[in-house]
Amino acid sequence: MQHPLVGFIVTHSFVVYHRHILKMDDDILVDLFQFMDQLDKEKVDDAYDDDKEDEEILVGYKQRALSPQRNPASKWFVSREEFSGDFFPDFLSGWAYALTPRAARSLVFEASSSGSIPSFFWIDDLWVTGFLAVKVGAKLRAINHIYTVYAEHMRCCLQTRDEHFMCDFAVGPSLGDVALIEQFGKLSSLCHVSSCQRRKWEKSIVNTCVNVDNPFFLPETGGVGEVFVIGNSRKNRSVIAPQ
Repeated sequence: MQHPLVGFIVTHSFVVYHRHILKMDDDILVDLFQFMDQLDKEKVDDAYDDDKEDEEILVGYKQRALSPQRNPASKWFVSREEFSGDFFPDFLSGWAYALTPRAARSLVFEASSSGSIPSFFWIDDLWVTGFLAVKVGAKLRAINHIYTVYAEHMRCCLQTRDEHFMCDFAVGPSLGDVALIEQFGKLSSLCHVSSCQRRKWEKSIVNTCVNVDNPFFLPETGGVGEVFVIGNSRKNRSVIAPQ
């Protein structure tokens, strides 16, 4: 399907009962069992209790205060005419996210109304889980810790494969590697039936995967910033300017 809203409409129209709706890209690795466990931990099912039936919840990798890309050479270039603000509303990565049926219905209804602002935005996941979610008052819940942006992390899960350990990440890129997708699916299924354990920190993929040079996204160049030194009185207040 070309747009997530189409999937929401089809699901609502033809599926009699569903606890969650999962939207995911077809080239992304997703351990559905770990993902569903996270939804249970987030108590997303509270939205189906009689006293909380008005809740609209989306769960996934939360992008916070992301600035528009203003470089015209970028694939993700957004002009001031398209969006004039300095920061996008918080939204969820389109790799994989889940939402309650009520949230899906509200998003579809809002998208079809003429009052949506913006009425359409070409970055569809930003439009749906950001702009539209704000309009309907939906809650975004972050489970960023189960995501990785490195395919190497997922490969390391398989290279150090052990029947007793599940992969440290439930969602990550495949880079179109069909074999990786198949092997990751087998590990996911195996751990579902075998009750795999999580690795301790010293044996974690982040700690031991030698194929990733910068697993914590540490900056490779010096930064520029401001330091404000605030004393107990106005006389003691000073500012250290950027250098």
